[in-house]
Amino acid sequence: MSNRPKSLVDLVCPHGVERIDGFTAGYQAYQVLKAALELGLFDWLAENGPGYREEITTTLKLNGMITRSFLQALVDEKYGLTELAEVFLVRWSPCYQGDLFLSIARPDSRWNNFKDTLTAAKPPQQEFDAVPTPDFIKALAQRSLRGELQAVTRSIIAWQGFSLARTLLDLGGGHGLYAIALCQVNPNLKAVVFDKPHVIACTGEFIWQYGLEDRVIVRGGRCVFGRMGRRL
Repeated sequence: MSNRPKSLVDLVCPHGVERIDGFTAGYQAYQVLKAALELGLFDWLAENGPGYREEITTTLKLNGMITRSFLQALVDEKYGLTELAEVFLVRWSPCYQGDLFLSIARPDSRWNNFKDTLTAAKPPQQEFDAVPTPDFIKALAQRSLRGELQAVTRSIIAWQGFSLARTLLDLGGGHGLYAIALCQVNPNLKAVVFDKPHVIACTGEFIWQYGLEDRVIVRGGRCVFGRMGRRL
């Protein structure tokens, strides 16, 4: 049996190759959006409003030939943001998802080295002092905003004793958004967010962002050893 390929003239490529092209297009779209986030394009448009392509290209030092790939909407002959981009990709938006989006391509992401993930004999062991990056914690926080945080906190708020509660311990609270959300609802509630010392490095940033420095504090340590901190 001959393994030689058939005549190229008579070769018929089956239908369906477009599905494979779709994977490539998806990767390309991800890279375009990733670059736009890293360059601060969406933040610039949100702060300055729609701009001409030459203005945007000069300010952000972009390659003018591919600027169109970044910009989604044309308003009065200027490029601006779509509604979705303004909600999810502008850094100061309450629903910002940029860090979660970028986390997929981080050097320590399982998706970034997916072949190694698939062929690993067993999951990597994480030591207590293994340090998740601030970007990772922010990504977790942004993912929780998609409905998980709301569902959990509404269940707690529905408890008949919640309005009488005065202290809250958020054990393993990480970014602290759950404690922050509950303190927003109950003005008499004070909270401690407790987690590993290297995890809570950016928790204070979230507490400051929501203006609750006087009611939400952070403690770091091992919850299974020793004392977890003084009383509120």
